[in-house]
Amino acid sequence: MQIKPLLLSLLWALGLGACSPPQDGVAQEFHESSTSFDIENVRPFLIRVSGMIDSGFEEAEVDQVMDAVGSLALDQETELSFQIVHSGSAPKLRVTAFADDTDVADVAFFAPKALADAIDSEMEVFFDELGM
Repeated sequence: MQIKPLLLSLLWALGLGACSPPQDGVAQEFHESSTSFDIENVRPFLIRVSGMIDSGFEEAEVDQVMDAVGSLALDQETELSFQIVHSGSAPKLRVTAFADDTDVADVAFFAPKALADAIDSEMEVFFDELGM
């Protein structure tokens, strides 16, 4: 992984803080799950993430992320935020993408710890299935 995407993620986390504004008096703590994807593997993985979320990250949101990823110029980053329902709570899911190469995107998910851990686990399964 190149230093620039890691640095951008770190600066984002430090600049915005690890928590979102309080929602019902409780601040949301974000945890990161990220990796580099060949562009053709982004949608299949987003669909897997969609299956982990009760609502708020479905086909339309996957399309929105894919549109953003597809429009990135080299070395450009984008961020999207979605209000989701996961395990009975209503946190936000933040997705960032960085165009690392013409056919590679660094994708990061910022979510509650349980969801970020589940995404990390699914990444391992996904890449094992691809033989990577």
